[in-house]
Amino acid sequence: MPELPWDEQSEPEEPPEPEGPPQPEELPEEEPEPTARAFIDMMASARMPLYPGAKMSQLDGITQLLADKCMNFTYTGKNVRVPGSLIGAAIRKHAAGMYTPVLGGESKLAYTWEDFEIAPYPGFTSAADAVIKKFWRNYRVATEHKERADVVLRNMCRKLTRQQWYNQRITCIGHFYAEQGVRYTKPEIVQGLAPAMTIEDFMSVVPHWADNNKRAAFMELVKNWVGENPDFKALR
Repeated sequence: MPELPWDEQSEPEEPPEPEGPPQPEELPEEEPEPTARAFIDMMASARMPLYPGAKMSQLDGITQLLADKCMNFTYTGKNVRVPGSLIGAAIRKHAAGMYTPVLGGESKLAYTWEDFEIAPYPGFTSAADAVIKKFWRNYRVATEHKERADVVLRNMCRKLTRQQWYNQRITCIGHFYAEQGVRYTKPEIVQGLAPAMTIEDFMSVVPHWADNNKRAAFMELVKNWVGENPDFKALR
């Protein structure tokens, strides 16, 4: 049989393409279960600023703090203390109390690290200077890490200053009710399970750092705790 020209030949039929796996049916989006929702909320909170006005998020701050562990703060004192513990003790010891930001103006409570940086303190340029020097009397780092260590230290001080007053409230509540023969754990106090306290109740358990000339500052702090300062919640 003579060959037909190519364009007159019938092209062979191509085998059909195999069908792919069945596509899963799209399900309607469901509300995450409680544990998943808690994780999502936690991650959302971690993206919030480290403190009001900060460019660094809380998550980035934690990451940076872990990275800075490699600087190896070395304790040189007699009784070993972790940096956060020493900073907290120094903040309470060198609390500026009440100070006057503007000459001739009204006095206010040194509540934040920013207050500490401008509040005067005997023997130092400021209350913040007293805390920083107290820290470096007990810790050291390699010279090449000192500049970065100062930044990390001030960031820790900024966070821990407010944390001191939050923790102090919990400690005072625990001490007050312990004297009444009732024990409340920290989680119970945080959850609001301990009965509300009055200013007089708090002033009956004044901490050591607030003795003598800092009682007025502690009184102002207590007023914040019992709700007389409408701006307190915004500061916490």
